[in-house]
Amino acid sequence: MATGTCAFDWTGLQALLHNDMVIRVRSQVCPNSKFLSSVTLDCVGTDCSSLLGVHPCNVVNFCII
Repeated sequence: MATGTCAFDWTGLQALLHNDMVIRVRSQVCPNSKFLSSVTLDCVGTDCSSLLGVHPCNVVNFCII
């Protein structure tokens, strides 16, 4: 990914742990930069709270990294 946005859902934890959770990844790169300008990880599913104490966001401001 040279520029732009890349997003994907990783469902590997569902098969591994037999839980209802998907890790949603989104990354962005600015032109002329060697580094990612932002990365967002979200857990989607009813069992996300069991993943190392991660809790789904219930207020939009808590979701911004």
